[in-house]
Amino acid sequence: MVTAIFVPCDGSVPASIVEVGGFSECQSLVADLVIPVDIEEAGVTMFVDAHDRQKGLLLNLRATRFRRSRDLSYRRFPALHGNVLIVGDTGSTLSIADVPTNVVTELVGD
Repeated sequence: MVTAIFVPCDGSVPASIVEVGGFSECQSLVADLVIPVDIEEAGVTMFVDAHDRQKGLLLNLRATRFRRSRDLSYRRFPALHGNVLIVGDTGSTLSIADVPTNVVTELVGD
């Protein structure tokens, strides 16, 4: 099990720490079909709904701001919609790790 952060698209619901055991659990928290979005500067991977905008999901302002705050080049990418799960990046698409402590502090608090 690894520590992850669940960031709901509903801004009134706080981001929370969750434990996940692998990709299928990540997928079950976000959508039937997810895509990984690596944020190398933060050492994390975000799992997002592959069809977020087509489904008309709500804008996930927190996840979008987090991604764009890491590198100005991310500003040219579309905003994220729907729920997002953030896990630690291992440099491999086959494994996940705990979210770095500084990211937990930033998104969830102490």
